[in-house]
Amino acid sequence: MKTLKILALSLSFMTTTTYTAFSQDWSLSGNSLSGSEFLGSTNAQPVKFRTDNTERMSIYSDGSVGIGTPSSLTSAHRLLDLRFNDSTAYDSSTYGNGLFITNRAHLQGSCSSVTLAAIATNNQGNITLNCIAVDDHKSDFALQVENGTSGAEMLEVIRAKYNGNVGIGTSTPGSYRLGVNGAIICASVVQTSDKRFKKDIHSIDNGLDIISKLNPTSYYFRNEEFTDRTFSKELSYGFIAQELEEVLPELVKEDAQGYKAVNYTGIIPILTSAIQEQNALLEEKEVELATMQSEIEALKAQFETLQQQFSYYETECCANSGTNENNGVAAEEEKALTAVSYGVLMGNSPNPFTETTKISYEIKTEVEAAQIMIMNLNGELIESFKLAPQVGNGQVMVSGNTLNAGMYLYTLVLDGKEIATQKMILSK
Repeated sequence: MKTLKILALSLSFMTTTTYTAFSQDWSLSGNSLSGSEFLGSTNAQPVKFRTDNTERMSIYSDGSVGIGTPSSLTSAHRLLDLRFNDSTAYDSSTYGNGLFITNRAHLQGSCSSVTLAAIATNNQGNITLNCIAVDDHKSDFALQVENGTSGAEMLEVIRAKYNGNVGIGTSTPGSYRLGVNGAIICASVVQTSDKRFKKDIHSIDNGLDIISKLNPTSYYFRNEEFTDRTFSKELSYGFIAQELEEVLPELVKEDAQGYKAVNYTGIIPILTSAIQEQNALLEEKEVELATMQSEIEALKAQFETLQQQFSYYETECCANSGTNENNGVAAEEEKALTAVSYGVLMGNSPNPFTETTKISYEIKTEVEAAQIMIMNLNGELIESFKLAPQVGNGQVMVSGNTLNAGMYLYTLVLDGKEIATQKMILSK
């Protein structure tokens, strides 16, 4: 704008002086021209314009224009082509790197006609920034590129909507702040999750039930029918939005065109809840299995004791039936029956064990003293556990940290009587 004002002032200054052209005066009130008159020089010297007796602009014999430059510069440093017709153009093909605007450039006109274009001369592509009218009070801003092929349609790369939403590869991002038509790769994605932003916070306690209703699928995208979409051509895994919507409607969104999308991140907390519930169930089952195992071991111990008693009765007692000569047999039988009536010693679990094992027992009658003694195969006492002399079931935990690997015997002793003995194996 300053340049045009300088040019106008210069022309005004020139009109204050009377020039002779083709034997006539140049009148300040207008001139009748025949068509051959001109303002300028007839030789190769530049036409110079001055203010305050300082050269401000020069028009050179080669047609170039220098504004604010001395006339001594070569044409390579002052080539300028300004065209004023339907549009304003600047062309600099021999000097510099183009047009540089330090502050702000203002383009004004109807929205559909405002275009800022960068035209590449190496046939590698054109870049265009367009203002696209939506209605009288709304407009979008789009960046378009050309693939370098003559006559090819411009490809829209990115569009900023009038409402602030941005689309990459799509002109319709819908209600999303950023809509992308295609795959995205990034180093990381961080989602806002500060407690201070949230309210009505509730724990998820039915994750397992929700997950059991979902239908995971594998699929291919129908690229041949949706050519405007840059879907993956590989086998994909996920959920069908319409099916997921029946279970978790909050995780399904619909765009302006009616197509549905899934918030896969929202499924993570539900999966976490389901895993936690599954672990709790497994722990409960482990306790139940351990209890059942103890009961089985107790039954096995009782069965073995009864089997020993019946075997003893069959081999010793029945062999001497009809006589009362062997009072020792009767005494042993009475001793065995008395032991069973006092208590039961179950097999340890696990057996063999590497770190710890559990010994279960039952005291069936009132006693004054109770203990479990652990001995090696040489009969040497290794460890003793004092028990509460109360009727009922009990357990003792044995640690293998202080024992050497091998086989050990442990005995339930009530009021000094050995009730039962079992074997346990420590492996390291």
